Amino acid sequence: MPPIDTNSGQIIAVVEKTSMGYYRPAVSQFVDVRELVELVYQSLPCLTDVVAWGDTCHPIRQYKGELVANRFKTIVAPFAPNNFKQLCNVLEDAKALITGSCAITMFLGPSSQPPRDLNILVTEQRFRLLEAFFLHKLDYEWVDRTAIPHDALLHAVARFVCYRLEDRLVTISVVNDAGLFRAVVCSPCTADMIAMTPGGICSFYPKLTMDCVAILSSGGLLVDPEYAVGSVWSEWFTMYDNAEFLGADCGLSCPSLWRGVADGNLSRVVEWDRRFSIREPLQKSHTIWRLAETCSNPLCSFRVIPGRYRPLLPPLTMLADLNVIEDQCFLVKRHSFTSPVTVTALLYATAAMSPHKVPVGLQEGKEKLRCLDDLEMNFWVNTLARDKFAVPANHYRRTFSAIPDAPALKLLNSYTIVREEPEGYPPPNALLKERFGQSSLNDTLRGNILVLKHFNHDRRQVADVTEGDISIINLLLDGGALRKIHWANFK
Repeated sequence: MPPIDTNSGQIIAVVEKTSMGYYRPAVSQFVDVRELVELVYQSLPCLTDVVAWGDTCHPIRQYKGELVANRFKTIVAPFAPNNFKQLCNVLEDAKALITGSCAITMFLGPSSQPPRDLNILVTEQRFRLLEAFFLHKLDYEWVDRTAIPHDALLHAVARFVCYRLEDRLVTISVVNDAGLFRAVVCSPCTADMIAMTPGGICSFYPKLTMDCVAILSSGGLLVDPEYAVGSVWSEWFTMYDNAEFLGADCGLSCPSLWRGVADGNLSRVVEWDRRFSIREPLQKSHTIWRLAETCSNPLCSFRVIPGRYRPLLPPLTMLADLNVIEDQCFLVKRHSFTSPVTVTALLYATAAMSPHKVPVGLQEGKEKLRCLDDLEMNFWVNTLARDKFAVPANHYRRTFSAIPDAPALKLLNSYTIVREEPEGYPPPNALLKERFGQSSLNDTLRGNILVLKHFNHDRRQVADVTEGDISIINLLLDGGALRKIHWANFK
């Protein structure tokens, strides 16, 4: 084996025979283990390979975090000359996420040229922290007051600003009330569905990204494919508008299946500094998304033929009275997939004479109920009127463990109220008005509502609503629940 040249001299590798009779290469002379680690590290551009190799033994593991952190610094530090540490702290204080070319470069390794811009997502409440840092501390200038975000992000971003310092650009997307990760999963393609903090990174489609293959999202279909991925990576990726190129069953990665940000089964998270953790915001997010309404891959087991395999989600006309509710119950039970979990909820339909118990199963492709986001509620309440592809699921529900008008009166179980998206312009709910209507609420009681029950005040322990629960739920609704959630502005 030829010697390897390093700054400390040559590393001479020889072949040794083990006690078992096998041959192995062994390093007979080297001065600096760290330098040897760095040599191997440089030959492993993909972050997942670096982490896997770094976990092989203790001498290598002790350098892994430092080397990965140095990669992040190499990518991001040029945007904050002599202020890299402060930039990390500002990003943490603002609870911001880095997306785009910088995040892809961190995940895949250096491309032919370094990223030209730093793309940041932040909430409206913390935007001023970033603005003050870049404009006043780093002397960036606001270069384009008419800039708008990518077309695919228009529904997720409330404001977009662009700053310049010499040849460096920083873009800040101020997200609306739906949260940071909704903007991430609204990206135009799967490769851009990636985000990082100064201490961690998450790719929602790691296998496709590592293969330099991307599927366009519903928003990405509206733009030229060359603008669907981070600028310095556009020429590296092959774009597809569906999953037919797989030539096999999509499995749980089917573009038509709902996925949850907090559900990491198909995502890849890498952390190198837990002080700037990305796992915590991931776990707190209730954003769910899908790439398409239906899958066009003929080999996919989740491919849907409307009207044959399952009822429409949501129905073209939302259920209103007992007759159509019973028809829908039959369709749900005849659904093509067999849900391993089905719970009974209570539906207050707009034109019904009384509440009705209805079945609620898991979303297609889900095998276990981890949280409320996994339940398919759109058979009964339309939460997809605003966006059929990226939904902040927690904005359509609220959980109560006590009567709002008497908070000291704790309930034995908790109940979650789910309502419809107001932008779908649902009709007035005559049942709610008749039973709980008040002058201040009459004009805001619109659309169906669905009520679910939880044991032990744990929203993961969803239980069947029984006849004995109906009077308690009525008491809850009449005891201030409808007024407490400010129905007209329930977000």
